[in-house]
Amino acid sequence: MKLFVYAFLILITLPTFATSKFAMCAYIDDSDKAIGFYETFATENTGNDIYIYYKQDATINQTYKVKIERMANRIDSAYEIVDTITMKAKNETQNYCYNSYSFSLPGFYKFTLLDSNATNIFETYKTSIRYLDNYYKDDSTLDTWYYKNTKIVFCDSVLSEIFIGKKNKFPFNEVGSTIVTYISHDEKKLRTEKIIAKIYAINDSNNLIETLTIDLKPTQRWTSFPITIKNKGKYSVELFSDKDIFIQKKSVEVE
Repeated sequence: MKLFVYAFLILITLPTFATSKFAMCAYIDDSDKAIGFYETFATENTGNDIYIYYKQDATINQTYKVKIERMANRIDSAYEIVDTITMKAKNETQNYCYNSYSFSLPGFYKFTLLDSNATNIFETYKTSIRYLDNYYKDDSTLDTWYYKNTKIVFCDSVLSEIFIGKKNKFPFNEVGSTIVTYISHDEKKLRTEKIIAKIYAINDSNNLIETLTIDLKPTQRWTSFPITIKNKGKYSVELFSDKDIFIQKKSVEVE
């Protein structure tokens, strides 16, 4: 009997955790149901309405503010404030609220849910928005977001896209450690006649060690090239197109 009482006391003293959902969805249907909670979103360059949505256990009896921030450059992790909007439930019985917002620029976005005075933070949500592929129909429309899904691989050599000695740490060689760098854009074309590779030492000053230029055909979807590191340490390899558009970066170490 004592065991039952102790177990009962433990159960009634366990905290009840509130559940909430703060995210973006593609649209709200006729029955007011939110549909299309995706990890990333796509938009036309003229703008698309996407819904910012919040739901909680209890009914919503206040007006919220949502701060919208955007990471404008993929090479820079700083967010810039875009706008602040309000959200509130349609009636006093609802436990959810939403508001549509027109997004016309690609980027990494951060959303912060605050109270009506914009002082207390309730939730934070991050996602990315890209242009639809049909926007990039000619080279004049290319931007850093076109290259968002490119990948870099470091290895000893590449044979028909087979990586030999794939790794991110390479042994030190007194005459210089040779690292083969592979860049690909899956099924898309790289759409540049040159790749400019900038190699930085990862330290307090981030010194630029070397700049390489690699020629290729715009129709290529991948290429590889060697870089030589002469000293031990950690390095960042940053790749740009012939129009100085940031493509991708990745760190590598010589030990």
